[in-house]
Amino acid sequence: MSLVVFPEGARSADGHLHEFMAGAFYAAIKAQVEVVPMALIGTHEMLPMNTWHIQPRPVRLVLSPPIPTKGMSGREMDTLTKKARGTIAEIYYSASGAVNARGERLERQKSS
Repeated sequence: MSLVVFPEGARSADGHLHEFMAGAFYAAIKAQVEVVPMALIGTHEMLPMNTWHIQPRPVRLVLSPPIPTKGMSGREMDTLTKKARGTIAEIYYSASGAVNARGERLERQKSS
């Protein structure tokens, strides 16, 4: 059975990726199944936060190669979460052309 999870937990008001919740990655490790990182490009511009006005535009789904979890333990949940988020961030920021409310192109945020 396939399962799609949005690990940020909520939509982003600024178009940037937020931190991921680790629960889905824990479940993947427990089931020893691959995680397939995906990025939806264009949804932030199509339906900005706090509005019900959909702006017609193309939306792209970009997939990355699967991340295996075979042999991982629950202790590696944070590592898997960070790896998946980093992969999705790379896809999203390189392919999106996303812009913020001031019309500035979004760039990958530096992690602290």
